[in-house]
Amino acid sequence: MSECSLRNLLTGSFPLGTLVFYIVLFWAVYNLSVVFSGVREVLSRRHERRYYRFAAELNGLLEWNGQVYSVVVLNLSPGGAAIQFKGVEFTDRQPQGGVLWLGLPNDGQVRIPLQKILLRSVDETDGCAQAGVVFQPLDDATRMALFELLFVDLAQKLPALQPKPDCAALEERADGLLSRQTQAEEA
Repeated sequence: MSECSLRNLLTGSFPLGTLVFYIVLFWAVYNLSVVFSGVREVLSRRHERRYYRFAAELNGLLEWNGQVYSVVVLNLSPGGAAIQFKGVEFTDRQPQGGVLWLGLPNDGQVRIPLQKILLRSVDETDGCAQAGVVFQPLDDATRMALFELLFVDLAQKLPALQPKPDCAALEERADGLLSRQTQAEEA
C-alpha cells in the first residue's frame, strides 16, 4: 500500500468519492464471507461412505444360518459390498453374522466374515433380493487378497462390466465357485 493510499484511507478523501470506496468495501467483505462459509461447509461435512465402492460383477457364495446361497457381488469395497441373491429368507431386516465367499480370477477364493447384512429390496415377481453386507475387521491375508481383487483384477475388468446382472442366472453363475469351495474343504 502506498503512502498516498494510506493517507486517503485515514483521512477519508478518495479521488473517486466515498461512495465508490464503500461499494468496493461492501463487495470485498461479502466475497470474503462467501469464501469463508464455503470452506467451513466443505471441512465440516461428513462423507456418506467410509470407503469408495468399486463396481463389480463377481460370483460369490453367502454362507448364512447353516445354508450356502449363490450371490452376485454388485459392488465391493474394503468395508462391505452390495450383493444380489435369490432364495434366502431373512426373519430380520438386519441379520447378524454370515460369511461371504468370493471367487478370485486365479481360481482361488477369499473368505470374508460378515458383521451384518442389510436387506435393501426384494422383487416379489422372481424372489430376487439385494442387500448390503458389512465386513468384520479383516485379517492381513484377507485384506491383501481383497485389495488385489479391487485394485488389480477389477481395475482390468472395469470396461466390460454389465450394469446389473440377471438374477435368474444366479445358480448357474456360482456353480464353479461352489465346486471349488467343496474341493477345498475335501482337501
